Amino acid sequence: METAIVISSLLIVVLLILEVVLWFMAQHSAAAAADAGAFAAAEQSSSAGRSKAAAVLADLGFLTSSTVNSSRSGTTATVTVTGSTLSLVPGLHLGVRKVGIAAVERTTRP
Repeated sequence: METAIVISSLLIVVLLILEVVLWFMAQHSAAAAADAGAFAAAEQSSSAGRSKAAAVLADLGFLTSSTVNSSRSGTTATVTVTGSTLSLVPGLHLGVRKVGIAAVERTTRP
């Protein structure tokens, strides 16, 4: 009886640790996608940034139901990546939101 309680408690702790690891991996994936998208948007257009961020997310694959929003002003390009982590614990869905900002490249006269 006591062994069953200890083993089940240990299993829950291991699953929670793995859930935190998945959350950190999703955070890093979203940050990488947002930064790559922001740099692409700064070089080309906001749609290029959105496409680049989506491609990076597809390659890394730690986010579910992710969305990518991109905007570009005269001086900055911004890409926002949101989504949920993969989940090992039923009913636990941790959210992730990362923003990448880059300066727009433009030609100036000396």
